[in-house]
Amino acid sequence: TGSRVSTPFDVDNTPPSISPLRPRLTGREAAMNFTVTDTFSLVGEVDYSVDAGEWRPLPPEGRIADDLKESYTLKVGPLDPGEHTVTVRARDRAGNTTAGRAVVRIE
Repeated sequence: TGSRVSTPFDVDNTPPSISPLRPRLTGREAAMNFTVTDTFSLVGEVDYSVDAGEWRPLPPEGRIADDLKESYTLKVGPLDPGEHTVTVRARDRAGNTTAGRAVVRIE
C-alpha cells in the first residue's frame, strides 16, 4: 500500500447563471441584453441558437471573457412571423454549463 498527499486544488461544480432574457422587438428583429455570472470560475464561452438551429458563438461586450461577470448583447433577425425560441448556453472555465431561453413572437 502507499499514499501521497497532493497540493491543494479547487473543485468547481457550480454552473454560471444567466440573467433573465427579455427580448425587445423592433420590427422583425429581437435584441436582448443579459449578464452571465459565476461565483468561482471565470466566464468562458457563450453561444446562442434560434429555433434549435446551429449554435453560434457570442462574444461579451468587452470582446474577451475574462471575469466572473460578463455582459452580452444579442440581436437576432430578421425573423419570420410566428413564435421563435432563442436559447443561450453559457460555460464557465471549469466546464460547467447552464442555459436560458426566451420566446419571441413576431406578428
